[in-house]
Amino acid sequence: MNQVVLKGKTVDYELIYRQRKTMEIRLLPPNHIRVISPKGVPKSEIEKVLRKKEAWLLGKLDELAQFEPVTKQMKSGEMFYYLGNQIPMMIHKGNKDHVVFHDDRIEMHIKNEASNHMKQVLINAYSDATMQWIKFFVDKYVDQMTVKPQKIRIKNQRKRWGSCSSKKNLNFNWRLSMMPIEVIEYIVVHEMCHLIHLNHSKDFWQLVEKFLPDYKLRQEWVKKHGYTIMNIIAI
Repeated sequence: MNQVVLKGKTVDYELIYRQRKTMEIRLLPPNHIRVISPKGVPKSEIEKVLRKKEAWLLGKLDELAQFEPVTKQMKSGEMFYYLGNQIPMMIHKGNKDHVVFHDDRIEMHIKNEASNHMKQVLINAYSDATMQWIKFFVDKYVDQMTVKPQKIRIKNQRKRWGSCSSKKNLNFNWRLSMMPIEVIEYIVVHEMCHLIHLNHSKDFWQLVEKFLPDYKLRQEWVKKHGYTIMNIIAI
């Protein structure tokens, strides 16, 4: 972790070098600054940019500090997200582990009531639901984009909703099925566009907009609710 002094306050920031033309500054709750810079740019130049934006950065960090993780308990009546809505989970003792997502509730039948076991069963159910939605939207856009991923995997990504490798493999966060359907669609389109442009260039965003003209509205939902979704089940 690197440090820079902004208005007399020492602030940590993460520096990532990538093959790109422009510098990007991301702020992540509760107090994380991530700088993604073109290779070869000296730290002195990066910190000069940060100091130029110090008022904005410190203001945003104050806003982000208000976000706190909300870790849910594994008990009946606890509210969980599914497709963007908060609905209660109902837990029943059963002979086998089984989870069903309804519009107004989550029914969990469980043979082992240990908290860690129930948590893993729920994660597995979210993972299965996420994979179904991912495949649905990949199938929807694969012909339009004339590209196809080599592999699709559901992973426990702690800072990303999706990723695309140079080998054209797509990875998605198992938590995506907690988000609204239109947001899941945006994440899938975003990563599929990376199969064509493995960067965040102007051409990349124009391609995203071609398929989803309202993608910025979908992005806003992620910015507003993503931190809560990411931390709703601590593992």
